[in-house]
Amino acid sequence: MLCSLTEGFPGDCRMTICIVPTIIDRRRKRRETVRFGRLGLCFCKATVFPCPYSIMSLSYSIPFPNVESYLRFCEAPNLDLLRPPSCEFCGCTTLHSHGCYVRNVWAEEKLWRIRVFRFRCANSDCKHTCSVLPSFVGRYERFTWDVQEVVCTKADEQSLEEAAKRLPAPVGPLCARTVWRWMKRWQEDMDKLDSQFWQYVISLHPTIRMPRGRNRPTQRLRYWQQIWMELSPSKVNVGLFHGLYRLRQSQSTSTA
Repeated sequence: MLCSLTEGFPGDCRMTICIVPTIIDRRRKRRETVRFGRLGLCFCKATVFPCPYSIMSLSYSIPFPNVESYLRFCEAPNLDLLRPPSCEFCGCTTLHSHGCYVRNVWAEEKLWRIRVFRFRCANSDCKHTCSVLPSFVGRYERFTWDVQEVVCTKADEQSLEEAAKRLPAPVGPLCARTVWRWMKRWQEDMDKLDSQFWQYVISLHPTIRMPRGRNRPTQRLRYWQQIWMELSPSKVNVGLFHGLYRLRQSQSTSTA
């Protein structure tokens, strides 16, 4: 399946809409072709079939500080380091390699093409697949967390339009709505991760000196960035947004 949209429906099933009509779940007897709404600027046909109440694939994240380190790993990949410990759906501990696909990622004013490895559950009654993403980029994201942090830092000090236009080519300029969406999402994440962020900072640096008075930035993003930079480079080798993403992933894993 090259691309899919998942929509919730009442009852015990969820309808998965496949944009590629030639890919069908042959285990299902029901098949129906429909025409659905606009995706971007084009209209598409889709094949719809009922599936269990879950998405067909998941994305896992594996820590890599930047694109260069991940590309060096891909030269001779050790898939055992990427393999998820168990299937998220059935709990099977055996997952086989299921190929890979190529993604375009914008980072450091350059377009990179990275490989994303996939795994498939060995349980014959499950056979769900999962993709293992490097931690410097998220699912369905084209820009790394470091690029988003640079843009959001500028947008915190000036208008969204100016922040979107000042990103140099070939990465920029961006749409102001994209910058607004990034700002909104990261502000919500900072609200949710507030206590966890400070617990993590104190665990790494118990005697850290908090900036006060005129030395303390008025914007929370700038304040957190200043605190993040005070941590030891040997313990924190990524940017703030990258670190917050890892904290969010660890939080979701611990609560699962």
